[in-house]
Amino acid sequence: MTSNDYYANIKNAVDLASGGEERVEVNQRALIDKILARYASAGAVYRELLQNSNDAEATTAEIYFTTNREGKKNVDFVKTESLDKKIPSTVHLKNAGKDIVSNVTYRNNGLLFRSQDWSRLKKIAEGNPDESKIGAFGVGAYTMFSICEEPMVLSGNAALAFFWKGDALWTKTIKTADRPKEDQAWTSFVLPSRDPYLMPDLVDFGEFLCASLTFTKCLREIRVYVNRERRLSIVKTPLTEPTVVNIGSKTSSNWFSWTASNSKGGVTTVSPNGLFALRDDQSLEEKLYHIQVELDGNVAGVTARYLSAVARTNIPAEMIHRMERVTKKKPPSKVDVQIFLSHDQTIDGDDTKLRKDRDVRRIAKSFSPRVGEGRIFIGFRTSQTTGLAAHLAAPFVPTVERESIDLQDQTLRMFNSELLDFAGIMMRLTIEHSMMALGIDYEKGASARREVEMKLMREAQKIQIENNRKNEKDGETNHGQILSLNDSFVNDDLASSSGTSQVRTTKSLFGFAKFMAKGVRKTIKKVVTNVSDFVDEAVGGELIHPLDPRPLSTEEHQCILLMQSFCPQQSTPDPLVGTILAQGFSRCIDRAPPVLTRSGVVPGDQARLPNKGMEAFVEDDVVRSIIYQNAEEYHDVIAQCEKLTLDDLTLKLSKDVLEESKLIRLIKWWVKFNKFQPCTTTVQSSRLKDKVRFMLENENKYEKSDVLPVYWLKDFLFYVDKDIIRCGNGHNIEDLPMPDCVLPRRIQGEVTGRILSDKSLNAWFTPLPVELWIDFISQHPCMTSGEPEYEEVRLRVLSTLCNEYRNRTSNHQKLFGNSCQKVLKDKRCIPIDSSEPMRYSADLPSNLYLCSAELKMFANVGNFRKVSTSLQLAGTTPSPSWSISNQLH
Repeated sequence: MTSNDYYANIKNAVDLASGGEERVEVNQRALIDKILARYASAGAVYRELLQNSNDAEATTAEIYFTTNREGKKNVDFVKTESLDKKIPSTVHLKNAGKDIVSNVTYRNNGLLFRSQDWSRLKKIAEGNPDESKIGAFGVGAYTMFSICEEPMVLSGNAALAFFWKGDALWTKTIKTADRPKEDQAWTSFVLPSRDPYLMPDLVDFGEFLCASLTFTKCLREIRVYVNRERRLSIVKTPLTEPTVVNIGSKTSSNWFSWTASNSKGGVTTVSPNGLFALRDDQSLEEKLYHIQVELDGNVAGVTARYLSAVARTNIPAEMIHRMERVTKKKPPSKVDVQIFLSHDQTIDGDDTKLRKDRDVRRIAKSFSPRVGEGRIFIGFRTSQTTGLAAHLAAPFVPTVERESIDLQDQTLRMFNSELLDFAGIMMRLTIEHSMMALGIDYEKGASARREVEMKLMREAQKIQIENNRKNEKDGETNHGQILSLNDSFVNDDLASSSGTSQVRTTKSLFGFAKFMAKGVRKTIKKVVTNVSDFVDEAVGGELIHPLDPRPLSTEEHQCILLMQSFCPQQSTPDPLVGTILAQGFSRCIDRAPPVLTRSGVVPGDQARLPNKGMEAFVEDDVVRSIIYQNAEEYHDVIAQCEKLTLDDLTLKLSKDVLEESKLIRLIKWWVKFNKFQPCTTTVQSSRLKDKVRFMLENENKYEKSDVLPVYWLKDFLFYVDKDIIRCGNGHNIEDLPMPDCVLPRRIQGEVTGRILSDKSLNAWFTPLPVELWIDFISQHPCMTSGEPEYEEVRLRVLSTLCNEYRNRTSNHQKLFGNSCQKVLKDKRCIPIDSSEPMRYSADLPSNLYLCSAELKMFANVGNFRKVSTSLQLAGTTPSPSWSISNQLH
């Protein structure tokens, strides 16, 4: 006989035996103490009472604190334990041992207790069997014993009191015929203090209560009284009726079509194993709420956006049986998934020195989740974060203490994981819909924004010019005194240009929940500011960080809030929660999430991020720097946007015709850009130049022209260097004729020779050699026609040639003179003077002689005299064929 057979026989014998039966005794006091020890939150009793109120469809809850200082004021402060986590926090107390809570009465105006409710209250671990209710284990109400020895419950005209007999807990129920009629509509929990404890700080307590109202379906208002005086009230009010979020193919969106499968181009709305699926395309709703906080007469408020979805369940029968065995209730036939996102940052923009105002604003701010600190709500807030600035509420199965999701039990793990994945899908649909709606509004205001932008840009440029003039006058060079972004953006942009590209190399979004966001902004920068000590040549100045003075529009502000909500951090304490959410988020749609660009909302893989000043030339589908600055992690990790590249710039320039000012900026920018991007190749440089077309403005601003000529930058090969072509005294090089392949003088004047001579422009322009200029000028009408209209220009040219000759060494003077003689000897280029009327004011050198063998006249070029026929007949020898070389001697 095996040991198993032996044990089976013994079990059969026990079953057949009569007598010897004894009931297992439970030490109820020890059991309750051990249950309460599992509740890590110091405010668990209020959380459970608020949850019960919401389940009872109460709209209002009131908490009355009675202290031993009832009726007294002038309360000071000491330190005690926080309500939400065990860290020091402020509580009211005048002196040690005073302002002690002697009693707490909690009441709500929900449904009165029924007989089954009274019955369950007397039984430990018999939870609410209603699958639509949050309670599962039947131990939440016993958190009353964490602060009270013998609580009492009143509902309608009945009352139940707990009392102890040794370690056994007993109850006694009576009718309360003398209870005031106005109180009979309330269910009250009277909790006399078991051990003296300090009065909670109302700011900390208010933050806790704000969080408790986040996802309450019925509960709308909480009031807190201290010694009969109302000190704190929190009211949640719906601002809009629920609106259906349409993401189907019938909408204006062409990003995807509605489908319940993972077909190409569609949307996945089913969890991986099919346990949860969106019911239909009308199941996603959006609603706005306003929460108002009043603390001792001071008021603050904040607005929030809620999105909710109803999912149908398809849970196998075997799994239902296992879940019912663990939780004592069946899983729901449908689930509500809610997502909370911050809608505005009104509170963040307010600054005051009054402590009371700061306190009430602090409470209101706590309603909105901070970046990476969104929580999982199972009825009420747990300690598990989502890793995003978004709260998530769903009927997850929690651990016994309801502080986290149960991912240990195999069956519950599958249920909760599937629900988390489905919640990730809802988050993706949320941001797709919200960004799409904001994009429509953004497009409507495009023309108005453009007008404002142009006006502000003109003003900013005017200020910049005035500052530059002032600096030059003062003998300073402060290029930083311009309108620009704040320093954190510039430094981050230059420092992270390589790091972000590494993040974007990950093809899948599955790992974004593991990304630890650093330096995420707590408040939104609304507009670029005037920073006098920031943008200087060391970081590229305004060329690398273009002016962008337009304040954020309403749509841009809302988009930033939305994108900030999805800037990821690792979820805690269990990082698996964030990872599963990310999987659902990325599975939902097989393309990049949307971002807001200057031209509207586009998928992230079609958008481009600003990159070292390229954004001044490329605006379509480019994210504004100020928007990227406020949500870097979203653009880099979630949307996986890429920065502008030279290929993007080249493509854009090939389609546009630049204005003169834009061309000037492009040339200056290219020099500056190459200092920050020294690996630019000659091929890239030449390709960029070859695509540039531009127009020159009219010299006369008042002259109107319907059509301005368009030039190709590739046709301009040279610029004029004053050190290579040297004018004579009193002449300006800008007044000399130049070949068509020389950059227009207006552009040269704005760009300056210092920039044009930079090595980064070697593939674009080189200094015009004097030899090429002489070849050109020898064919110019001023040196060939002899017409009087060119007399002044002709003199400038000859003066320049003379000056160039003087500045050469003796060995080179002869060569230079010979080359000039070669190209000018048959040109009507030498000025003449005659007393007789003449058609020309210049003649061929061979027809002239010099009055003096010296060439002093070239210093102040005058006129040559015509050789008279009478002198020749008289035997006077005319000058030999003229050459600059022998006449300069």
